[in-house]
Amino acid sequence: MDLSSKTLEPIRILFVEDEFLIREWIAQALTERGFSVKKASNAMEALRQIACGSVDILLTDINLRGGMDGTALARRMRELNPNLPIIYASARATLLEQGAADAGIAGIGEALRSGHSGAPAPGCAARGKTP
Repeated sequence: MDLSSKTLEPIRILFVEDEFLIREWIAQALTERGFSVKKASNAMEALRQIACGSVDILLTDINLRGGMDGTALARRMRELNPNLPIIYASARATLLEQGAADAGIAGIGEALRSGHSGAPAPGCAARGKTP
């Protein structure tokens, strides 16, 4: 078997964003970079999607419409999968820092101020691939 021809599965991201244009734009950008993206417009839709199949990363806006915000969604997802990596996004960094603090994540504000994105290195969009 020729291992060089074996392709790795892309990282599966569940992206939750209530603003349609932002959701479509970010999902397209992630897809173009080799990620497999499922989209949801609110937390309940995200929970339904996760019930239909697993994901590798949750990327969620904090300020979601529909009764459950991004931090509540993250807490629920952690109950379902304690090891699921969660990435918060917000147009307002203060909401992002507060949401992360509410969910028990330390140091996110420092990462934001330092400019660290946590994004994989170019060409590393496949699970198990390291730079």
